[in-house]
Amino acid sequence: MTKLLCGAPAADGVRREAAGLAASLGFAPALAIVRTGSEPDDLAYEKSIRAACAKCGVEVFTAELPGYTPQDVLVKSVRRVAGDRAVHGVIVMCPRQYDLGLLGAAIGPGKDVDGMGFMEGRGAFPPCTAESVLSVLDFYGIECAGRRVTVVGRGALAGAAAARLLEDRGAVVSVCHRGTENPEELCRSADILVCAAGKAGLIGRSRLSPGQTVVDVGINVLPGGGVCGDVDMAAARDLVAAVTPVPGGVGAVTPYILALHTALAAQKLQIIAKTVDKHVIS
Repeated sequence: MTKLLCGAPAADGVRREAAGLAASLGFAPALAIVRTGSEPDDLAYEKSIRAACAKCGVEVFTAELPGYTPQDVLVKSVRRVAGDRAVHGVIVMCPRQYDLGLLGAAIGPGKDVDGMGFMEGRGAFPPCTAESVLSVLDFYGIECAGRRVTVVGRGALAGAAAARLLEDRGAVVSVCHRGTENPEELCRSADILVCAAGKAGLIGRSRLSPGQTVVDVGINVLPGGGVCGDVDMAAARDLVAAVTPVPGGVGAVTPYILALHTALAAQKLQIIAKTVDKHVIS
């Protein structure tokens, strides 16, 4: 019987941690969303961010730019928002063609709460989606150290970042992408399979094996408006040992990780400000 690794219980623990930290600061941490255009998936994610942050005592405001904003204009806008002392964290929602490294640099490591500069060593925080993968595994007591892990997809904010975090935990990680030879075998041989390709149904029975733990990060919008993951759940059911559902899996944790990162960023900025004030006074 395949176990469903639902995200809500893991998210609840993150929510309590974020809310407790935010309450201890004496002010409400503030998250700025810089969004280009109004794509349905971005709007849906923004809605979930607002709902999660409201439960954690984190304020949210949005700076919306046109959908075809030139990169230099976006970078300047992000830098301006990040320079606001009332803002403690910044997340940018934009198409993949923008240079995430430049955007991460424009935010600065102290406020880069979704890790846009993480893969270049500039992000103070890991990407929220990647960290959510670890949060779900931790909550259900699934050990990573020494396990064979295959990550499908190498996006900077999901697959690549998750691979790095898993390697840091001592996992033996392989990354599978379009150019990978024999991807089916690489997926089947994994103890833990992390699917972050963003392609509905990509992971079917030929890429699964008994006893696996499967973490589905993919969010794919269906023609009828619903969503599904990268894993064919009909194929996974009663074959793998455990799998995260979509919706209701990793995606349920991600906005609370973002709220926690914002509260942590606010705490660090508060400590820095107090240290500076102390030196000025003395």
